[in-house]
Parts: sequence; C-alpha cells; structure tokens
Amino acid sequence: MNRFALSAACFLFVSACARGADARAAEDRLQFADALFARGLNGRAAAEYESFLADAPAGAPGLDAAWFRLGEARRMLGKGEEALVAYEKAAEFAGSPFREKALFKRAAVFTQLGLDEAAEELYAGLLADKPSGEVLEMALYYHGDALRALGRGDEALAEFDRQLREFPEGSMSAYARLQLGKLLSLPGPKRDLGRATALLRALADDPPEPRLAAEALFLAGAALSDAGDFAGAARFYRELFDKHPGDPRAAEARFPAAWAFCKSGRPQDALAAAETALAAKPPPDAAHALELAYVRAQALFELSRLAEAADAFSRIAASSASAGSPLRPRASYQAALCRFKAGDGAGALGALSAALADPELRADALWLAAESAAAAGRADEAIQDYRRLANEFPAHPDAPDALYRLGHQLRLRGAHADAAAAFHDLAAKHPDSPLAPTARLAAASALSAAGKGAEAIVDWQTYVRDYPAADGVAEALFQQGAELLRLGRKAEAAAALDRLVREFPKSPRKPDALFWRGAVLRENGDLPAAEAAFRGALAANPGDDVRRDARFALATTLQAAGKSDEAAKLFEELVADPVRARFTSGQFAWLAQHQYDAKQFARAADTARLMAEQADDPAWKQAAWTLAGRAERAAGRAPEAEAAFRAACDVDARSEYLPEATLRLAELLLARGETKGADEQFRKAVERCSDDEFKALRIHAYAGLARTALASGDKDAAASYFLTTCLLYHDPELVPPLAREALPLLDELGRADEAKTLREMLEREY
Repeated sequence: MNRFALSAACFLFVSACARGADARAAEDRLQFADALFARGLNGRAAAEYESFLADAPAGAPGLDAAWFRLGEARRMLGKGEEALVAYEKAAEFAGSPFREKALFKRAAVFTQLGLDEAAEELYAGLLADKPSGEVLEMALYYHGDALRALGRGDEALAEFDRQLREFPEGSMSAYARLQLGKLLSLPGPKRDLGRATALLRALADDPPEPRLAAEALFLAGAALSDAGDFAGAARFYRELFDKHPGDPRAAEARFPAAWAFCKSGRPQDALAAAETALAAKPPPDAAHALELAYVRAQALFELSRLAEAADAFSRIAASSASAGSPLRPRASYQAALCRFKAGDGAGALGALSAALADPELRADALWLAAESAAAAGRADEAIQDYRRLANEFPAHPDAPDALYRLGHQLRLRGAHADAAAAFHDLAAKHPDSPLAPTARLAAASALSAAGKGAEAIVDWQTYVRDYPAADGVAEALFQQGAELLRLGRKAEAAAALDRLVREFPKSPRKPDALFWRGAVLRENGDLPAAEAAFRGALAANPGDDVRRDARFALATTLQAAGKSDEAAKLFEELVADPVRARFTSGQFAWLAQHQYDAKQFARAADTARLMAEQADDPAWKQAAWTLAGRAERAAGRAPEAEAAFRAACDVDARSEYLPEATLRLAELLLARGETKGADEQFRKAVERCSDDEFKALRIHAYAGLARTALASGDKDAAASYFLTTCLLYHDPELVPPLAREALPLLDELGRADEAKTLREMLEREY
C-alpha cells in the first residue's frame, strides 16, 4: 500500500470514530486492515478484517485475501482453531491465488496442534490438487514429516525424495536431506547408511545455518556408531565438538562419542569426551556414569597413564554401581594389568621379608627393598633401606649407589643438608667410585639449596681442583659464579665466569656466563662492556630462557645508554614474549611514548594496553590508559580513544596523567555531540588542572566549556568563558586564537565594552 492510500485510510478511520459511526468504503477498510497486518498489529488487523467481512457483500473484491490474512492474524495470535475457520473460507475461492496457501496453512495449524493424522490428510489432499511453486515444496516436506510422525517411514521417504528431486535447491531442501539421512539410517530393509551419511555429510559441509550442521553431524555419528562403524562415527563426533561445541547435540553426543572414540583407537578423544560427560550438569545416570568411567579408565590405559588407569579401574571394581555389571570383572582385570606394567612395588616389598632375614641375601634384599619402596613412592622406607645398606655393608658394590640414591631421596624430601652429608660420605668413603665426582657436584647443589652458599662454593672449587678433566667443570664454574653473585662477591663471581668463557668456549653454559657477566658490568656502570657481554650471550646460541633474559637486559642497557631506537625495537619484540612480565611500568611507558613520538600510534596503543593489564599501581594504570587514549586519538580512532580516557578517569588515582585524560575525554565527548557529558568532564578538567604545571590544559578546559556552551546554544555563557579565559591567562600561543573565537560572539551579543577591552588587550599584549 502506498503512503497516500494508508494516510487516506487512517483519515477515514479517525473521521468515522469522531462521528461515532463506521462509514468507510469497503476498499478503504480493507486497505486499512492490510496496513495493520503488514505492521504486525495482528489483533487490530483481525478486528478490521472481521468487520470488513461481516459487511462486505458476496462477490466483493478482496474477500479471498481478507479471509486468508484473517487466518494468518489469528494464527499469529495463537488462535489456531479460529484460524482454521478463516483458512477454510479462503480455500473456498476457486482460482484464487490464496486458495493453495490457505489449504497449506490449514494443514500446518493441525500440525501445530499435534493432530498429525488430520494434518497428513490435509497435506495429501492439497498435493492431490497439484499445487505449484513454494506451496508444493512446503506441502511435500510437511506431508513427509507428518508421515514420519505417524510411523509411516517408507511413505515419508518417498515424499522427501520427491521434494529433493523437484526442489533440489529449495528453501526446505536442507531439512529434507536431514530427514532422509535420519530415516535411511534406521534399522530395516530401507536402511542405506552410505546414502544417509552422504546426505548428512553434504548438509554439514554446506548448511543454511549452523544448527542444521550440528544436527547432521550428530545423526551421522549415531547412525555409524549404531552400525558398528566406530571410526566413521568418531570422525563425525569429533567434527561436531570442534565446530559446534555449544550446540545441545554436542552435550548429548558425549556418551556415544566416548565409546566410539574408545573403540576406534582414539584414546585422547575418548578421555576428553568421558570426562566432559561425567562433569556435566545434571550428571549422567548411574548406568551411563559407570560406562563413562570405564571408557575413561580404558583411555588412560591406552595412553600409558598406568597409575591413573589402575586407580580408575580399581574404583570401578570397588563401586556399588558395578555390582552385577560385566564391567566389574573387566575393570578388576585391567587394574591388575596396569599395576603389573607399572611395576608392583608394594607386592615386591611384601615378598622381601624372608630375603631381608637372610645374611647372604640381606644386602641385595635391602637394595631391592629400597628400590621398590622408591618406585612405590614410599620415601621413608626407601631412605631407611638405602641407609641400612650403606651402613651395614660399606664394601658392597651397591654401597656407593645406595649413598647417592639416599642423597637423591633426601633432596626430594627437601632435606638438603642431610642430602649433602650423604653425598659427602660417598665422596669420602668411595673416592674411586665413578659416582664420587658427581656426588661432589650434587653435594654443592644441595648445600646451595639449603642456604649454605659459602660451603657450596668450597665444594664447587674442590670439584674443579680435583677433577679438572671432568665433564662438569664448566657447570661447576657457572654454579660457583652464580652463588658468588648471590652472596654479593661480584669480583670473584666475575673471575669464575670469565674462566668459564675463556676455557670452555663451546660449553652450553657460555651464554649463561656471559649474561651474568653482563649483569655485573651493568651494575658496576660499565654500559659498553655490559652491552658487549649481552650481545655475546645472544650470539652464543643460548636457550630460550637465557635468550629472553639477555635480550631484555640488552634492551635496558641500550635504553640506559641513550640508544633509544635499538632499545625500542628490542622492547617491541619482547612485548610479545613471556619476558614482558619483567617490564616495569616505567619501561612500558617509555616504549609507548617512543612509539608515539615515532608516529607508530597503533603500536603505542597496544603497548599502553599491555602496561595497563600488567600494572599493579593505580597511578601507573591511569598513566597507561592515558597513553593508550593519546595514541588512539592521534590515530583517528575516536571511540577507542574515548574508552581509554574513560578507563583512565575511572582509576582511583590522582596521577599527573589524570588532568590530560579528563580533558581529552571531554573533547571527544564534545566532538560527538555529547554536550552534557562534555560539560561535566570539562568542569572536572578545570578542577584537576589547577596546578601551575597544567596551565595549558586548564586553558583548554575553559575553552572546552565555552565550546560546549556554544554547542548547547548558550552564546552568552560561551562568550563569558572565552572572555574570562583570555583575561585571566597570558599565553601567546593559546590565548589569541581563543580571543578570535570570543570577539564575534561578543559583537553578536552586543557586549561592545567587553569586546573593546579584549581587542585592546590583544593589541597591547600580543
């Protein structure tokens, strides 16, 4: 309906109401009803259609359309039975373009009411009339769906097949493929898994909406799983979880998918599916939970996580839920198998009592008992039996091993001083043992861990002196240097590190030594030498940790040396690295400002945001958001700048950045026409810029108040703000432009004296 017709219809309606009688022409009333219907005003539209139909004479134009749209309005109002009456009336008009639609809608209402038999009959009758176009497509689909709901699967298949033949790209084709895939996967003579999965595969690859893709993947997985093709089912379930994790079918699929994954050699997927299903809210019922627990345990076993699998199988076997289930004996077997593969330490210990009592076997039995206890995680028994072997049989071939493993167990316990004593015993009592040099190194490390650094240094020095050709000399020199650094003995530390670099140029510890040597030099203020050391560490193929540390240290050294560009480049690279956790807020701020000065506004904003994320101090966080806003504003990204400045203002701090953030936020608000918010922020800016160091910002804040008043239509206030600012402040750069904004306003408002005063001031002072 065109605008003129609608206006006329509205006029007639209003006029009729005013007269108290409805004298509208039938055509106008129908147009008015159509207009209401088109705008979704279904209640009012239904009333208008009913009134039109009540008064219109037989044969009047538009009766078929009125009855059909009345049915639509009633249906959308939830009045299904009344809609049926209207659709039936519309269907009585032979040759009407609304007849087929009315017959279809009538059947659809029966479907909505759950009256599948009646709906099926109506769809069948409509199809017998050979409708065309969209009505035929829709009727075919819903007839098939009604047949399916009635359990008449073969007939439903035929309808869906016909729909796809005649409308392969129709609006309901995707739904027909889904229904065909479901029906063809059902057990029975019509089962065709190949075609079913092909239909569902095609739908999942090119769905009209994600929901249908998820449904197709679920149905394909279920069909293949039911047919015993667990590998095929697993592929569909995996795709469902990967592409549609939030779909309800993903949650429903966890149980069958867990079995499919388990039976197709995909233990990691099985484990994830089972654990997710077990943790679901609400939890699975007892029977499903038992099966899921079994799948989980089996997956752990196949992943060689034997200890976890053994515990899981043991819990299943001991649970009341497994009573009477075939899973109980299987779980018991699997638990035993896991313990066998992992080594049954407890069983070994239980079998050793006789051997321990035999004088000839006691030494070997003590060794085995200690090893078994260690394997079983029974440290107390392991420590006891290693010590007993070393004390009772000092000449036994395993005595040095026992002392070394005793020290190792004590270190695991955190008893570092006792561990060092065991290592010292080994070196003293068995100096010819191949373990003696290693024991000396281990003793030094244990003493260091115990906080006895000075004693540890003696052991490292002894090791270097007594075993100069040993493989661990470079490591001993490095550890010695590191411990000397911790003790503040920097000159000695430097000597040890220098010796390492000089005598062991191919040692993997060379990068570490150069790094710490650089740290000493930097602390001593020798920046060029420190820079050279850090560059040397980076050139010596360091590990990832040392590389990060050396690059960070080099960046800070370059920054301190005034080599800003290279320092900034390094910092930029390190921002994306975990080492950025070591950045101070000051370093972040320096980098952001350097990037800003280089007009790298996007990088500056990103750096400032990282600074805000990492800063603990509110003042630094406020600075970070201000720097981010400054960069975004310079890049022309006003919304992002506004958000950043607002975040800065929201921080509970009064840093030197707060005045700028407040002023810039106000300016951005004014620029997008938010005068009320701008005025509020400009007033805050005036207050926050009260210190002399912020005089320029304060001038801008007053100017902002003036421009806000002007934007709000208050020229008097705007002129007063401009005038006051120009008279109060003396700034050769900022005041003259403001005066030039004020003078036209003063002239326009007839404030001649003030304008004269301002002109004289300009001539006199500027």
